[in-house]
Amino acid sequence: MLIITAAAKAAVAPSAEALFISCTAMRIVEIKAELEKELGIAVFSSNHETFWQTMKAIKLA
Repeated sequence: MLIITAAAKAAVAPSAEALFISCTAMRIVEIKAELEKELGIAVFSSNHETFWQTMKAIKLA
């Protein structure tokens, strides 16, 4: 996870409002809160967004 955290920090521009990590093979859930706190912006991943869209589609969110 340290590699993902370092890459995320390096990739974010100072003017960024959010970070989207598009890779279903990466488990972002364990570091999402830490990244948001350190970067000061929202962090989204494809797995997380797929989950929420599924929950909305079946009317559970």
